[in-house]
Amino acid sequence: DLCEDLCPPPEDARTWPGGQAFIQWLQATNLFVTPQDSKEEWFRFHNLFLQLLRDRLHVQSDEAAVAQVQRKAAAWFAAMGMIEDSAYHYLAAGDLDEVATLMVRGRRHVINQEDWPRLTRWLGLFPADYVERTPELWIIKAWSLQSRFRLNEVDLVLDKIEAHWDQLCAGQSAADAEILSAEIATHRSQNRCWAGDGARSLEMARYAVAHTPSDYTGVYGNALLYLGIAMQVAGEQEDGFAMLTKALFSDDARQNPAFAARMLVALTLM
Repeated sequence: DLCEDLCPPPEDARTWPGGQAFIQWLQATNLFVTPQDSKEEWFRFHNLFLQLLRDRLHVQSDEAAVAQVQRKAAAWFAAMGMIEDSAYHYLAAGDLDEVATLMVRGRRHVINQEDWPRLTRWLGLFPADYVERTPELWIIKAWSLQSRFRLNEVDLVLDKIEAHWDQLCAGQSAADAEILSAEIATHRSQNRCWAGDGARSLEMARYAVAHTPSDYTGVYGNALLYLGIAMQVAGEQEDGFAMLTKALFSDDARQNPAFAARMLVALTLM
């Protein structure tokens, strides 16, 4: 009764036994619940009834019990891939570290869609001092700053990440650490490009392209863009143009309009 929306999957017998039967009973008795989609998979309580349930929970349970309910709701939403909903409940339970973990794990999808305002909203969920003392969030901050072309600030954030590299890698797999290093490299490549340092931009872009999974299209596409530009500066325009053209007609571009648009921008700049 803390959630506005509910969706009991038929197979979810462990986390909500009898969930479908409960929803059917609510519908049959017209008890303040309405479907939110044509398949009737998601439902919502009437606002007044929802508030009644929440008030009753707080009256009948102490703060620790309510926080535990919030954590269960957060875990369920996280399993459904609903990051913001999960974050809302973890925040209500006071679990900032869990929210940070959600954001770090979920950033790839958002970066692939180049949904920069969403990343910035994520950072806004945390107190500023928490962001400053949580290295795991700094790469998200770097992307947020880069989207607003605050490149000098991006470099400062990257310097902090590299200064805390051992601490960051201690809690990550080798693959995740490699991806993080590629994200740093693509930022460095962009910044060196705009600073007029073509050789360093080329070096960083080559590293980023070589160490980024192709399905991480937000990073891979940005690295390809600056690799193409740096290759042009280095006198390798023909090879750079061929590389970007191949990427434009790849499966990645067909499946991700943002990636395709970035390749078109790169080819236009060249």
